[in-house]
Parts: sequence; structure tokens; C-alpha cells
Amino acid sequence: MTINIYKVFFLLIFIILSPDSLREVHASESLSQQQWRQLLGMSGLRRSLALDSPMAELLTRNMSYRMSSNLSPSTAASRSVPVKSESSIAQFNSVASVGQNKGYDFFLQTTARHVDFEISDSFDASAKRLDFGILARRISGNSKPTYFGASLIAEENIGRPRFSDNSRIGDGIGIRLESGKVLNNHWSVSGKAEFLDWKGDKKMRSMSADRQVISNSVQNERIYANLDFIRSLPSLNGRGSWRTGIHYLSNHFEDSINSMGLPSTEPFGNSERLGIARTSYLQMWPIVQLSNTTVYIEAMVDYEFENNMDKFTQDSLTLSAKAGVAWIPSPLRRIQLEWQKFEGQKGLRSREGIMLTILFDGV
Repeated sequence: MTINIYKVFFLLIFIILSPDSLREVHASESLSQQQWRQLLGMSGLRRSLALDSPMAELLTRNMSYRMSSNLSPSTAASRSVPVKSESSIAQFNSVASVGQNKGYDFFLQTTARHVDFEISDSFDASAKRLDFGILARRISGNSKPTYFGASLIAEENIGRPRFSDNSRIGDGIGIRLESGKVLNNHWSVSGKAEFLDWKGDKKMRSMSADRQVISNSVQNERIYANLDFIRSLPSLNGRGSWRTGIHYLSNHFEDSINSMGLPSTEPFGNSERLGIARTSYLQMWPIVQLSNTTVYIEAMVDYEFENNMDKFTQDSLTLSAKAGVAWIPSPLRRIQLEWQKFEGQKGLRSREGIMLTILFDGV
């Protein structure tokens, strides 16, 4: 695409989900905080707040495409470089009440995440992330649950190819804006826009006789945008949730000169773009024999409508499956363990992993 599609996302997100648009014109009954939390969970919006896994999937997929350029036997375009990867993710999320002011409830939202990512015999990476932000909801004159908020983001990343003495280490800081709204008894919508400035160092050992270490600085402006429509309702003796939306990731790298005085280029130039249209269905069932326990499965299909990194691996349609179990001792506490499998339709790109999520909301 020739236009910056993420700008369209930002416009949609803030038109649909801006604080002014969150006001229900015909609402006459205010929700208590307990009711708000309950409806947020039933609508699927609490899941939108808790999970950054869609963004993590785009970032790991981005790394897979970057590694495909190193795994390719030549610089000529080749569409048959398979990239198989594994991941493990641990994430904590909390939405704790911190007070009221002028008709609004305010909450401290905290997210901590650690990701380990591996491409077999080729690449190891890890990422740590910590978010702090304020979430707000309008109390008066609003009978449907809504939220809007802003967070500060701190991120640290380490990447090391196994087949060479190279490394890429750095950290970033940024902001995230997000909002969600229940439209009616079955439909809701959520959106995020994230901006992060990342700086780091890349080191590689030359193939010359002296094996000199060549280094250069890396500066990256990363933008992530997401807009999801969610339909949630009772089904199959449990509860089902259909979610469909758009995810977009953009990386812009600044020009850099390495320690040899030569230009240092990224595998796909100064701009990386990855846009995905995704739809999924999640089905949950309570386990009668085990108190406070729920099992769930999720099937998902996504299509890459924009990708300028598929020179060596072109596999734009991805099928995925997730299965997990959640222990919910109270409405404010949740621990779940999930298995994930992503598989490109052509079999060229796949990822398998586990994810541990802990939700611990305050009162």
C-alpha cells in the first residue's frame, strides 16, 4: 500500500473510542464499579486490556521475516525459506482502583511481560516489558461499560543469532493509548495505538582474518495499531466470543554508520510494514468437577494484507489454534496457562509456544 495505513487506524480508533464518543446519549443508569468489571469481562473487553499477545505475535513474526534474510542461501528473491520458531511468554496484568474525580473512576493499570523466542539452531531472543498507566471510566450518565487510558511503556530486547558471533541489544520507551466500548448486549469494540522509540547497538564479527568486531547504533521508531470488534454470547453450554479486527506494525529505522565508517543497512531497508486482518472464535466452558476452573479453545485465521518483508518467505495466510485452562478464585483474580500454535498455510512459517497469564485486579 502506498498510504500509511496506521494513520487511518488512529483516526478510526479516536473517532470511535474517544472519551466524548464514550458517552451514551440515551443512558439513564450508572453502573457500579463491580457491575462495570463484570460486564467488561463478559463483553471481552477485559481480555483486550489484559493481553498483548496479538502485538507479541506481530513482533515475533517480524523477527522471523528478518531472520529469513539471513537464512536465505543467496540475496536473490526466494520464496522457500522455512522459518520454524518457539516461544514462551509470561505476563502479569492488573487494573486497580485509585479513586474518583468529577464523575470518573480512575484505575492504575500495570502490565509486566517476559518473552523468550527461539528459531531452532538459528536465533535466540528475549524481551522484557513494563507498562504503567491510568485507565478511566465515566460514572454518571453511562449505562454501558467503557474505558479509555494512557500508559508509559519501557521495553528491553536482546537478540543473538546462533550461527555467528553477533548481537542486537537495546531498549525503548513510549506511550500507549487505548479505549473500549460496549455497543449493545452482544457487541463491543476496542482499540490501541502505541508509539515507541527504540535505541540499541548491533555488533557482528567480520569474516576477515583479524575477526574484527564491527558495531553500529540502531534507532527505531515503532508504531503498533489495533482495532477489534467483538461479539460475545452464551453458546455450547459455555460462553463464546468472536473477535475480528486489524493489526498493523510499522518500524522506521534511522540511517546509521558502523565502526568501519560504512553505511549499515537493515535487511529490508529503513521501513518495515506488517498489516494483518484477523478473525478468531474463542469458546469457554466451566469445569463442574473443579471449582473456579474454566477450559477454553480458540481457532484463528489471519491474512497479511501488507508485508514488505516477504522476499524470502511468502506465506501470508496463517491458521492458528490455542487451548488453555484458567483458575478463577474470584472475579478479580485469574491465572491461566495456554498452548499456542501458529502455522502458515504453505508450511513455510510456524510458531509454537506456551503463555502464562496472571490477572490480579485491585478493589
